[in-house]
Amino acid sequence: MRSARDTVEGRMAAAADEAQPLCRIAGIAAHAEPLWRWEASVGDAVSEIAFSSLHECAEDARRHGFQVDLVRAPLVLLPARGPDG
Repeated sequence: MRSARDTVEGRMAAAADEAQPLCRIAGIAAHAEPLWRWEASVGDAVSEIAFSSLHECAEDARRHGFQVDLVRAPLVLLPARGPDG
């Protein structure tokens, strides 16, 4: 049986994923409810707002062109930044 990487579409999707920069998802400390931000693993790009949903945070990172791997992403706590986290 052929895997997805054996098809032209699969190879193109894999190449596109490899070309996207990585980011990490981080929980923000000092809040009663969990808040989440993403930040680029290389460079200084960060999410403009804090998200109450990990999924929404990951989707925002993807909309900004980053690859998110929630299975392998290191989840760290960041200090709070500003009024919205």
